[in-house]
Amino acid sequence: MKTYLRLFLTLTIVMLLAAGAAWAQTNFYINASTGSNTYDGLSPTFTGGTNGPKATIQAAINAASSSGDIVNVAAGTYTEDLSIPSGKTNLDLVGAGTASTTIKGVQNVVSTSFPLAAPNIDILADGVKIHGFTIEGPNPASGFYASGMVIGGSNVEIYNNAFKVPNASNTDDISQAIQTYRDGNGGAGDLSGLNIHDNTFTSLGSGTHGYEGIFLNHTPTDPTPSSTATIATNQFTGNVFRGITSERSKTTISNNTINTDNLVANTFQGINVMDFNNREQKDVTVTGNTVKGSAAGNGFTTGVRIGAALNAQTLSNISVTNNIVQMGSVGVLVRSSPGGIVLNGNDLSGNSSFAVKNEPVT
Repeated sequence: MKTYLRLFLTLTIVMLLAAGAAWAQTNFYINASTGSNTYDGLSPTFTGGTNGPKATIQAAINAASSSGDIVNVAAGTYTEDLSIPSGKTNLDLVGAGTASTTIKGVQNVVSTSFPLAAPNIDILADGVKIHGFTIEGPNPASGFYASGMVIGGSNVEIYNNAFKVPNASNTDDISQAIQTYRDGNGGAGDLSGLNIHDNTFTSLGSGTHGYEGIFLNHTPTDPTPSSTATIATNQFTGNVFRGITSERSKTTISNNTINTDNLVANTFQGINVMDFNNREQKDVTVTGNTVKGSAAGNGFTTGVRIGAALNAQTLSNISVTNNIVQMGSVGVLVRSSPGGIVLNGNDLSGNSSFAVKNEPVT
């Protein structure tokens, strides 16, 4: 009996140790000033041999495993585009704070190539977290746009960052801060569990038309993705051309503040819920948001738009409640049949043309 007990305990300990090893996290360190990519990245300071911080974030991503490693980025400016491939599951990128740690994007795209995406930060792994950074696009350039952060993984969390997005001077050059892969492109899934919260967004450089904040594209499993994507408690300021768009079903857009410096004529929507290919969309909640202009004459052509034009889209369980939508031309525009849409408890005062407009036919 004692022999069997010892054997059982030994096997149990071995299994627990193996499980611990499988989920062990490794801390990597990056320092733009003192690091070198010839170092192993396992120490925040150089201690001899190859033991010390890496110099670039991508070098640490490449060295990380798929067991939830942590990439600790010291204060500094890191001018590089990043790629987090599908094998880097649960990777955690941690900046030293938005006031001191900047990721500066490099590549942009010729405007005539739209809708081509060339990511400045490409996220294809599941469970990635990015927080504590200023995330700045390339400097604005006439005839070009930046794709920004492009997400394809599930359960990705983007929070406590400050985005600075290139400021365009026409609609062709509009850049994005965050977007997702469309319909499985790049090997992307259905974005279930995506959570973008508590970030700030503003425009980078001078321009008249600004930037687009967040765009969630249609996914392979729409209109029934497995779980909710969330966009919550973000702040959009500066020259906002369009704040938030969701083609995706099962999305919650809540408690965001979208405040544009643009003239009404130089904007699209504050919040846009529609599929650009007129496909069915359902289970979208828009609640507790503030959408307005920063001063008289500034605001959005449409504060909140629901549905594709010409009654071309089937909508169900779309809820727009308790939002403040002011200072634009139209507060809420419903372009499809109003069946399946609930509007309730919204403050739509101070819009110059309509508080609510239902325009399913024209």
